[in-house]
Amino acid sequence: MIDLQKYCSTELFKLYLHHPFSQSNYTYATNGHILVRVPLRPDVEKQKKPNVSSVWPKYEPTAWIAPLTFDFPEPESLPCKDCYNGGRVHDCPGCECVCQKCGGTEEIFVIRAVKLGPLYIQEKYARLMMELPKIEIEAQPPLMGPVQFRFDGGRGLVMPCILPGHGGKSVPIIGTMMEEPAP
Repeated sequence: MIDLQKYCSTELFKLYLHHPFSQSNYTYATNGHILVRVPLRPDVEKQKKPNVSSVWPKYEPTAWIAPLTFDFPEPESLPCKDCYNGGRVHDCPGCECVCQKCGGTEEIFVIRAVKLGPLYIQEKYARLMMELPKIEIEAQPPLMGPVQFRFDGGRGLVMPCILPGHGGKSVPIIGTMMEEPAP
């Protein structure tokens, strides 16, 4: 059984995404950038928010392809400049407020991207996708909106990066999961 918790949000203001949830005949997990759907798990609580049917594409891909495989390089990290000793928000005795930027780890991972045909997705979401059994990606992803993928046991969506840059900074491309289709 797939561990859905790793696809959930840890952001302070998205509490409703901190755990998997069920709607209709499916159970979902999302952080707002990647969404995984599996058959209904009766032990997972039903909730109305977010309305997954409003973001799930209304079309069925005509073809699927297995992603190209490559070795992910070791993640690069930098010290977090937003927190104090121990990954805390405040430098006061007994502080239990965990830094939201680094999650209390005191390090920030450098954002890198993976090429997905004409699009790019963040490395951390590519890594999560590649952990899924027998993953396939829609062969002709849309240039705007989420890219569909399927795997043994479910389906999913991943949001591409708008540009191969983040905040105006260049983002290193570390690999290719799918070649661009021929014109």
